Parts: sequence; structure tokens; C-alpha cells
Amino acid sequence: LHRFHIVIVLTVEYIVRLNIVAGLQILGVLEVVVVEVGLMEVVVEALHLQLLEVADLQLL
Repeated sequence: LHRFHIVIVLTVEYIVRLNIVAGLQILGVLEVVVVEVGLMEVVVEALHLQLLEVADLQLL
């Protein structure tokens, strides 16, 4: 789960620095991976919330 957390952080960084749309596409891939691996949906929800916060910051 620690390794996955690093992926989350890197994805958020990627969205902030480059492109939120591309980041959301990455999120879609990550979500599939999470489901495949069988991790809790809570992790995916936390990732969604993190991305929404980033989106709000970009829109300001």
C-alpha cells in the first residue's frame, strides 16, 4: 500500500505540473489496477478527493 501511495502522490504532482486531463486519464488506469489488485475502494475514493482538491486549486 505504501508503494501505491507514492503513485498517488506522483499522479497528483503530474496533474499540478502538466495537465489535469492527462492526470485524470492516469487516475482511470490506477482505478482499474486498484480494483484488479483488490485493494479497498476507500483508497480510490481518497485519490478522487485528492484530485478534486487539485482541480479546485487549478481553477482558482
